[in-house]
Amino acid sequence: MPAIFALLGLVTLVPAGPPVAADSPDVAAIQRTALDYAESWYEGNPDKMERALHPDLAKRVVEVDAKGRGRLEHMGALTLIQSVRAGYGKKIVNVLWERKREPPK
Repeated sequence: MPAIFALLGLVTLVPAGPPVAADSPDVAAIQRTALDYAESWYEGNPDKMERALHPDLAKRVVEVDAKGRGRLEHMGALTLIQSVRAGYGKKIVNVLWERKREPPK
């Protein structure tokens, strides 16, 4: 959930031009797109992710190997949508929010 707030904060707080009214259709569209992106990842909803992405998305991801060496990987819209379809975001949430049982006393 904190990732959603961080993403919304970046999208809505960084000025990119003249001030826009908070109830502007543009602001609502930006907020909806940011929410669609974040929510679709954790819900595993590829249709919602597809709505949020531009077809020419050029996302960069740093992959680090076991020796600590990093390399830059490219992720396009189709790859991200397929990752959502495969449930990668849902897997992350399940690991992060898995309840730990108390050991028997």
